[in-house]
Amino acid sequence: MNKLYYFSLFSLLLFTSCDFSNNVREQLSFLTKMSEEFGGLWNGSNEGGCYKIEITNSERLNNNTDSLDYLGVLIGRKFIKTLGLNYSCLMLELINEKKVAMISKSTSKTKKIDLEIINRFNDRTIQEYIIASSAINACQNADFDNLIQAEKWLSDIDSTLNDAFIELARASIDRARGNSKESKNRINRLIESNTSDDLLVKYIGIYFIKTNEFNRTLSLFKHAAELNKNNNEHLMDIGSIYFDMTEYDSSALYFSQVIERDSLNLKALYNRAECRFKENEITLGCNDINRILVIAPKVNLPESIMNKCGQND
Repeated sequence: MNKLYYFSLFSLLLFTSCDFSNNVREQLSFLTKMSEEFGGLWNGSNEGGCYKIEITNSERLNNNTDSLDYLGVLIGRKFIKTLGLNYSCLMLELINEKKVAMISKSTSKTKKIDLEIINRFNDRTIQEYIIASSAINACQNADFDNLIQAEKWLSDIDSTLNDAFIELARASIDRARGNSKESKNRINRLIESNTSDDLLVKYIGIYFIKTNEFNRTLSLFKHAAELNKNNNEHLMDIGSIYFDMTEYDSSALYFSQVIERDSLNLKALYNRAECRFKENEITLGCNDINRILVIAPKVNLPESIMNKCGQND
């Protein structure tokens, strides 16, 4: 495995093709309310796990494109509140149609919003979210050696701000440039600051995944979980690292803790099943797979898993 994950850390992601027809009414209600609040015509559609909204002639949005980051977070939070996290992202396409000499002309602008990170920063201010999300995107691009994009993300925010997430982004960029000494100095200063921000601690932990320092990542993930005992994602992160360390029983233990809190958590059920399969506990693994199929009958599981559990017989 040994991959980097920023918004969904575990590599055994559960991609579904669930039939969302049951919440069509909620979707229409959401689009109607947004049209009333922001103006314009709102049309929504599902595009491979990302919910796309075409917004035509919204005066409020078209006249405030510079603050689209801010308004996008507002829309994203309202979307999650109404429809939950059935979708991983929201794609807003602003369309401005005008008639000139009886000819219709249109311009458009697109904004992609990551719903998972918006949800994780739900209790923070929108400005804090914008800074952190830009810095995290910079980290992600730097760790995949895409320095141009990393520096672009960092340039989009006020780099003079004394913000820990910005410092984390600088550490990742320094490492990508080959300046490992300065990179480690930045990270050590962040750790020594003894921050109580569980999300910052979690992303510092991610920093060490690239160099396979799983023990340091594990320690930081556990510290994040102590700082915020109500965040199930921290438990999922710990389970993912134990999986990468091939400690499958420990990995399954943390996924089980999530399932005890949320019996409908499909990702936790699927991940625990994979742990069972690694330990050759086929019956226990298939029990979790069967639970998934009861909760979401139209879920799209790998063919190998379906065959293993006799679902294709």
